[in-house]
Amino acid sequence: MISLALVPTGTLSGASPKTTSGGVTTFSFVRILSNGQFKITAACPTLQPIESPTLSIQNYAHIIEVTSLTALPSVNFEFTVSVTIKGEDLALFLNSCTVSLTETGGSPISGTSSLTTSTGSTSFSIYFNTAGAKRIRAACPASGASPEVSSTVDVTVLSLALKIDSIVPMVLYM
Repeated sequence: MISLALVPTGTLSGASPKTTSGGVTTFSFVRILSNGQFKITAACPTLQPIESPTLSIQNYAHIIEVTSLTALPSVNFEFTVSVTIKGEDLALFLNSCTVSLTETGGSPISGTSSLTTSTGSTSFSIYFNTAGAKRIRAACPASGASPEVSSTVDVTVLSLALKIDSIVPMVLYM
């Protein structure tokens, strides 16, 4: 029985222990889901473990989550939209990604709508000039072999109404 491990520790997918047939063991579809420098160690109870050369792995953005704590913002008032990006290992994506916000119905977003992050999360202060249902899309673009990831959040932008109940006249004395 041959088993594989990642040194230092990381997420190794498709590496369940396998039996040997004719002195050969084949691991198909093994993937390193972590970012960094790794070696793969193959071990068998009756033999010395052997390590691969160092492998340099670059994780890619796999999931992007977009949220707004304000589901009912008002026209022309800023509110915060938060974005979290996770890699294949479901940990925060620590490579650089320029996140862009758009409104899928074509309404312009005012405020900051594009930020670059390498911490796996960022926040935007935005507002809309028109009322109505809006779908905000956050996207991290494709990079090399990694596809674009995107997600949406729905908000309803409320219009503001000013109601004057009474007017009290003021007299100015000079």
